[in-house]
Amino acid sequence: LSGVSPAQLEELPVDLISQLQDAVQKGEKDLLDQLVQKVEEYDKHAADALKSLAENYEYDDLTILFAETQRKSAAMKNTL
Repeated sequence: LSGVSPAQLEELPVDLISQLQDAVQKGEKDLLDQLVQKVEEYDKHAADALKSLAENYEYDDLTILFAETQRKSAAMKNTL
């Protein structure tokens, strides 16, 4: 995927990932853009990559990316 990995997104708050995923699933581009701006506070590079995917309506890629991030994040919690 274009320049951002689930490992990078794991640094983001879980609820932000959930909100991003929800916005993608509902096709809410304005909300998605607002949430990507929040990502900038944590990781500018990841935000730029997400912005690029969103602007090109690569929602399948975004869905996969967020789902993979949530899965990895949950797996990490289970090992603690």
